[in-house]
Amino acid sequence: MIKKIELENFMQLKNQKLDFSNINIFAGVNDTGKTSLLKLLYASSKAREEDKNKSSIDKFDEHFSKKLRNVFDIEKLGNLVTKKEKSLKVELFFNDNSAHYFSFSSEDKKNFQTCSNLDNQNFLMQSTFLPPKEVLTIQKIIRTMVETYELKGYDDTYYDLVKSLDKPIAREEALSKEFKEADKELQESLDGELKQQENGSFRFEKDQQSFSISLTAEGVKKIGIINQLLKNKTIDKNTILIIDEPEVALHPSIIEKVAKILFDLSQVGVQIFIATHSYFILKSFQLLAYEHNKDVFFFNLDKKEGNIEIESSNLKNGIPKNEIVDSSIALFDRGNSIKIKKLGI
Repeated sequence: MIKKIELENFMQLKNQKLDFSNINIFAGVNDTGKTSLLKLLYASSKAREEDKNKSSIDKFDEHFSKKLRNVFDIEKLGNLVTKKEKSLKVELFFNDNSAHYFSFSSEDKKNFQTCSNLDNQNFLMQSTFLPPKEVLTIQKIIRTMVETYELKGYDDTYYDLVKSLDKPIAREEALSKEFKEADKELQESLDGELKQQENGSFRFEKDQQSFSISLTAEGVKKIGIINQLLKNKTIDKNTILIIDEPEVALHPSIIEKVAKILFDLSQVGVQIFIATHSYFILKSFQLLAYEHNKDVFFFNLDKKEGNIEIESSNLKNGIPKNEIVDSSIALFDRGNSIKIKKLGI
């Protein structure tokens, strides 16, 4: 679990200190740094996970440098430094009492100015990033571009997800009770089942019929991906699950169900990070937090005079003022104004 982050001069975010809970939701208008922050969290935790699992990695800082550049799809590290600033500094703190500190200048290409020398062998967490676009229909393209031609176009959040989907399904007895229940609820939401073929591709099966993944609804594919990751234990205890815009292609009634599943997973060892533009996401998690008296941290990123300010709050105490709520209220008020005008009042 990531306990907190302190950063200085990271892209749009100049100086921030954020504490995290089991569920963390980020909102804000476009270009306020939500996805960038999620990718930073992912790059650090994923690099530590990979370093633990690959004995061929001799120097963690070299591997982490490559991971940062691949996750952000950039040529040099210095591109992550806030414009007109000289250097970036970041420190992440984890629940195993370890900390990951690094810094580099706006001119640095691959090397850090400083990078903590971490022993990752006892790092128990694994990380998964779900980008807004589904990958099931393009998984072969992504693999070919990255592995065969080493071409840019899909950053490591997509490539890592494709590799995770290739993992074999775990035996049913290997899944804990809570994860079996989440799997069952997702399948009920799907009203069918995603099936992986021998060649690695997927098909959607429903009512004894099999459908090509390219003919399957976007929302079904999104839920199916989460379902598959639960079955192969990519999402398990000690997982950091990062989801960018989970509401994409999902009906509001399904959003509420998915929010409940994610909330339940957060109570059994999965840490959730979400970036969203959806009122339904906020309201679903606010009700769950209030009903169960659990912390759900909300971070509102607001652009003021060219700077990004982050206001943090706890959704169990209600939804604070933010652009999503303001836009919803403004639309409601506009509807009332049109009605009043038509009535001649």
